[in-house]
Amino acid sequence: MSEKEDKTPPEEEVIFHYNRAHRLQRIHRDLYPDGSRRRWIRNKRTRSMLVILVDLIIIAGIFYFASKPTNVYLKRTEGASVYELNITGIRGKKVLIGFTVRNTGDSMLVLPRPALVRTKLSQGEAHPIVFEKYFEQADVLGPGESSSVVFLMDEENLPGSATLELFFGDSGEPLFSKRVRF
Repeated sequence: MSEKEDKTPPEEEVIFHYNRAHRLQRIHRDLYPDGSRRRWIRNKRTRSMLVILVDLIIIAGIFYFASKPTNVYLKRTEGASVYELNITGIRGKKVLIGFTVRNTGDSMLVLPRPALVRTKLSQGEAHPIVFEKYFEQADVLGPGESSSVVFLMDEENLPGSATLELFFGDSGEPLFSKRVRF
């Protein structure tokens, strides 16, 4: 060693500050289980990805419910008669309203005269839209038989949402009443 290296002034000496525990804590958190652990939600990158995922789910839900076609199925049983109402949105911007009468009994079922099916779409104070159709088949249904009436309408001619009432025969009371979005 030379004399020059031995005579280094004390104010120029380099001092190192080293904390091994602090360094290991930053490198590997599992070595220190008693310390506070960061959860995955506290991680900034994971949290932002979670927020984006939730936003996408909300947007997909809004699009699903905004563009969801009409799909309603109602069923009512009175004695041996089963009445079914099916409202379905189909391609080509059409709406199908199907009404079925089914005989589940062991004897013949006589349909009321006239066998008229009338649907009434009412939206608030606006004039209601009424569709009428008669059953084309016989007035009597045997055991296990059914008969249907189908209305096929353009979605453009229907309101966005309305209360649909279905009347069967000469009854003044609706057989089905449901708020439907078209």
